[in-house]
Amino acid sequence: MALAAWPVGARAQVQQAHVTALWPFAADDAEGLALSAAFHTALRDHGQGTLRVEDQWGGADRERTRLLAADLVAKEPQVIFTYLSAQLTAVSALTRKIPIVFVGASDPVGFGYVASLQRPGATSRASPCTSRRSAGNGWPP
Repeated sequence: MALAAWPVGARAQVQQAHVTALWPFAADDAEGLALSAAFHTALRDHGQGTLRVEDQWGGADRERTRLLAADLVAKEPQVIFTYLSAQLTAVSALTRKIPIVFVGASDPVGFGYVASLQRPGATSRASPCTSRRSAGNGWPP
C-alpha cells in the first residue's frame, strides 16, 4: 500500500520512524558509503525523508555483525534494513517482531527467511526489496 493512502495519523507515525540499516562494509568503505547514500536518497525520493536512519557497519566480521544485530534489535527500531545474507541471518535470528527489509540475500525462501517472494510475511517479518517498484510502494511495511 502506498504511504499516501495511509491515514494521516499512521503517516505521521511512520514518518517519524526509526530505521536501522546494517551494512556489510567498514564505516569508511567507499562502496558502502555510496550504497548508504543511495539508500538515504531513495527514501527521500519516495517521500520518506523524515525517517531517522541509523547506519551500522559490520564489515566482513561475522562476530561484529552479530553483536551489532543484537544491539540494534535491542533498540527496537520500527524497521531494519539488511544488505546481504550474513546481515539478514544475524538480525532474523533475534527478532520476529521487527519488520526486516532486505536486499541481496541468497535464496531467502530456501533458507526460511520468507515463505515466498510473492507473500514474504507468511512465516516471518522479513520482506525482500526486489525491485524499484516494491521499494517505493510498500516500504516501510
